Amino acid sequence: MGPYVNGKERVYVSGVVQSVSPTMRIQRKSHNDIVPKRDITFADKT
Repeated sequence: MGPYVNGKERVYVSGVVQSVSPTMRIQRKSHNDIVPKRDITFADKT
């Protein structure tokens, strides 16, 4: 979705969750903050 929305907009997604990864920690480049990250895979039958 990166090219379609900027980093400050909210996007609402409705669908079926296929898998969720464990939470991991990443470091932001801009402020060196440590933030949680989790990958979510949605099923798509379009």
